Amino acid sequence: MKKKIGIKNLKYCDWASEETNCFSATVTVDDEDFCTAQDEGRGGSIQFRPIKDYNYEPIEKLDLWCIDNLPKWSVKGLDKSLDTTLEIAVAELVEDRIEKGQYTK
Repeated sequence: MKKKIGIKNLKYCDWASEETNCFSATVTVDDEDFCTAQDEGRGGSIQFRPIKDYNYEPIEKLDLWCIDNLPKWSVKGLDKSLDTTLEIAVAELVEDRIEKGQYTK
C-alpha cells in the first residue's frame, strides 16, 4: 500500500538550530493529520507525538512502513545503503521546506 507522507504547519527557528534544524510541524499521511514532530536543534532525534489518545503504536508502524517501502539512502564515503526511517523522511521534508522558505518563525 502506497502512503503519502507530508508535513504542514512548519515552524522553524534558525537562531536555535545548532547541529540540526530546530522546528515543529504536523506530520500528515495521505493528507490527514497523523502526529506532531519536533526537533530542538541540538543534534538529538526528532520527537514524534500522537495528536490524540497518546497511542504511539501507529507512529511505530509508520516508521516500519518507511523502512520497508521508502528508497534507501547513502552517505558519501560509506559503502552501504541505509534505511529511510520516519525520522529521515520527515527531516528531508523539513529541509526541503526550509530551503524553499516555506515556513513560519
